[in-house]
Amino acid sequence: MIVNNNHIPFLISWYDDNDTKSYYLSDFYNVESLIINAIKDLTFRKYKNYKVYIHNFAKFDSIFLLKYLNKIGIVDPIINKGKIISVKFTLDKYSIPF
Repeated sequence: MIVNNNHIPFLISWYDDNDTKSYYLSDFYNVESLIINAIKDLTFRKYKNYKVYIHNFAKFDSIFLLKYLNKIGIVDPIINKGKIISVKFTLDKYSIPF
């Protein structure tokens, strides 16, 4: 959504073939806590060796996520022709590829 002429995410959802989890901005203190909580829920043993597919990541959504991912873990992007193709994200001892 647009707030004060800035795009901000208001929802992150994921589905793991069994469960759906949604994170709404209204449930968190700010955008950073929304994103950090959603990502931290994906970085534990249950999801080891999983791949995360993010709709529109190479074109638009990566703008929001990368700055927050970089604050909480290690971000290793693969860029091709100016577009982010993939990102390996590591938090503590768990890595997830986006």
